[in-house]
Formats: sequence, C-alpha cells, structure tokens
Amino acid sequence: MQYYALAFGFFVWMVVSYMSGRVEAWDSHLYWKFGYPALVIGSALMGYHKRGRAWRWGLWAGMGQALGLLLSRIMIGGGFSLAPMGFLVILLLTLPCMLFSMIGGKLGRR
Repeated sequence: MQYYALAFGFFVWMVVSYMSGRVEAWDSHLYWKFGYPALVIGSALMGYHKRGRAWRWGLWAGMGQALGLLLSRIMIGGGFSLAPMGFLVILLLTLPCMLFSMIGGKLGRR
C-alpha cells in the first residue's frame, strides 16, 4: 500500500506541474485549489481503508511529492541550491496529510 501512496503523491505533483506548465507544482494555483486538497483527502481515504498505523499513508504521499520535486528539478536541469528549503516545505505540507490519515484510520475502526 505504501507504493500506492507514494505513487499518488508523485502523480498529483506531476499532473499539476504538467497542467500548469510550472516546474514546481506549488507555484500554480491548481496545486492549492485541487492538488493539495486531493492529497489530503486521498491520505484520509487510505487511512480509512488501511487502519493500522494510518499516519504513514500521509507520510508516503508526501514522500511522493518530494520525489516529484526532485525529478522535476532533474528534468529541467535546474540547480539544487533551494532543494533543502523545498524539502522542508514538503515536510510541513505532509503533516496535515498524516493527521488526516490518522483521522481516517480512527473513523475506519468504527
């Protein structure tokens, strides 16, 4: 299941990047309007269906975004000077995904 969550985060990042024409998905309003909410809701649904240690599905989805960020930087041949800051932002964006995964896991137990 972790590979599905990883692929989901990567897919959201790459689709928003492609559709918006931006290298980094979060530079687009589409990310904040559709991509990030889809990531949070998807994490909650994964937590609901796979209840044991549900927080990890949000973490894996965030790691998929980090992979998308890394690959998009490699594909354009861009520098990596701001990569540590980007990964820190992704970590912060992953925290709500983890929280909603936990909430989904608790709701799935009922």
